[in-house]
Amino acid sequence: MIIKGKDGTVSLTQGGVTINVACVSSFSVSVEADTLETTCMGNDGFKTFVGSLQSWSGSVDANLDSADAEIVSGSEIGVVLSDGTNTWTGSAIVTSKSFEVGVADLVTISLDLQGTGQLVQS
Repeated sequence: MIIKGKDGTVSLTQGGVTINVACVSSFSVSVEADTLETTCMGNDGFKTFVGSLQSWSGSVDANLDSADAEIVSGSEIGVVLSDGTNTWTGSAIVTSKSFEVGVADLVTISLDLQGTGQLVQS
């Protein structure tokens, strides 16, 4: 089955209150894992590793709505991202909030998120 971006949704909450983000145009989510080196002598000259701690980050891009100004950099928010088939749920710190303004374009807002704790995929 091919998944279409038009079926995606973004829900952000702070203190149990939904933060209104109007007209989301895209989002991304990335999960990383640290590695720990386990190389021993006699490994034919190649390093070996094991997985360690995981972290996640993401971003949300949307057309600006006056209510979007309530999102504060440095604040912790609840995040639910869905592509229509998969859903990712977690908590994140808003590490960056930026705006893009063009004379012949809509004003957009971009949020960068640093996950704190587990990101659950369902």
